Amino acid sequence: MIGSSHIQSLVTAYDGDANGFFGSMGGHRNFLEQYALILEQENLSILDELGDFAGQRFPSDFDISSSEKHFSWFFHFHDEDKSGKGHFHLYASPEYFNDSSTAEKTHIIAIELTENGDLSGFFVPNNWVTRDHPRRSEEIVSTVNIFHTNNNKYSISLNLWLTAILMEFEDIITNLLMQKQQFLGTLNRIDRNEYFQNREVEKICEQVI
Repeated sequence: MIGSSHIQSLVTAYDGDANGFFGSMGGHRNFLEQYALILEQENLSILDELGDFAGQRFPSDFDISSSEKHFSWFFHFHDEDKSGKGHFHLYASPEYFNDSSTAEKTHIIAIELTENGDLSGFFVPNNWVTRDHPRRSEEIVSTVNIFHTNNNKYSISLNLWLTAILMEFEDIITNLLMQKQQFLGTLNRIDRNEYFQNREVEKICEQVI
């Protein structure tokens, strides 16, 4: 993790309540603006928050989650040498939807970064990419403005950044999820299952920022 005292001071008042924290800062947008300003002044990016790690996945063997385990995320680089784009995968647990804990997680959205660590856009991956539990978009939309994680072992500022990004771009993310639902609704069950397994299609829909 980055050791910037300015980044650390930005989140000193955070006590696990994201809405309360953003409220104390004048809203999630002000948090994003202050965070971006510090990163720019110190010549850092969101990628620096991840630090150095082996392989293409961070963390390598688990997902960073919220205290009640309803939401989680991990970061994935497209390329082994980490020279290209990377993205965050955000999930909701089956328990959030009152399903059995043995069910797979539900993918909410992927947040893509540029090679330099700036926000690039959002996309909905195909099912073969995430192997998650398929769910109607109307259900998934309910998670967008309440997503949060607070694993104190990792970057608090990065956890808050993800929450604030979903709040800031809620309309775009909701629209992408509904696009997915509309498209899948045109396919019968057999065609939809074949589409889910088509490895030539990595993204169902996307929005570049």
